[in-house]
Amino acid sequence: MTKPWYVLLFLVVRTSTIESPPLNLYIGTGGFGYGAGSLPLGVQSPYGALRLSPDTSDTLDIPIKFEHYAGYHYSDTHINVFSHTHTFGAGLQDYGEVGIPVQIDDDHHLQRLISSRNDYRSEFKHEHKRAEPVFYQVYLDTHNINVELTATEQVGVHRYSFNNTNKKHRVIFVDSSYTLPLKVCKLSHVNIDPKNNEITGSIFFKGDFSRSCGFDGQIHTKPDSMEHFYTDLSIWDAHRTQISFIVFHDSQRANNIIRSIMLIVEQGGDLPK
Repeated sequence: MTKPWYVLLFLVVRTSTIESPPLNLYIGTGGFGYGAGSLPLGVQSPYGALRLSPDTSDTLDIPIKFEHYAGYHYSDTHINVFSHTHTFGAGLQDYGEVGIPVQIDDDHHLQRLISSRNDYRSEFKHEHKRAEPVFYQVYLDTHNINVELTATEQVGVHRYSFNNTNKKHRVIFVDSSYTLPLKVCKLSHVNIDPKNNEITGSIFFKGDFSRSCGFDGQIHTKPDSMEHFYTDLSIWDAHRTQISFIVFHDSQRANNIIRSIMLIVEQGGDLPK
């Protein structure tokens, strides 16, 4: 005869509030040579399309390229511009589109700024800046301007506070041709409409729209089961840390990333790195 057994389990859970240490956003913003972390110190919302960050230089304005792949280096003393796109931890320099060097002066000074790169810059001190998740603040000593930055998934937000209210002009120069590499974004235009508080931009490029832009020359559409299709992943810089974290933290997005890679291989025949 088999006797039934009943086991009653009690689960006691002890909860406690643990304060997490503040995030150190300066990790990876310095280093030299192969020890440079190449991380920009700026703002980006999680998975946002832009990363708004200062691009810096040293006293001589001769930034070493492999220490400025992300545009920023902690040892620098000057801020050249605030640009809206940056690589993150990669071993090459790219992006840096749409630079905004903040200035205050008359039209003559503005013309000199356009012709002389050094005049774009402003000195700053580390003790006069603050970096938090999705917020960056710095005081520009040369021009006496306090700059605050934040971002949404697709928008970078700037706020400038001017100490000298007696200045006749407030010039904020939007450089649509600016990029981090020694190149320019040609035939680009920015139009500012102060009456309607609208900023619009355009760029001209040559493209053959009678053919598909797919990797294999065929017409492709994103599968309905995918929310996003990713193309610029920098896999060999992110696979050990970021991708692994996303797999555990956001499985749906990780699935989109993996399927995007598979589609790139299927359509183009190569695995991007």
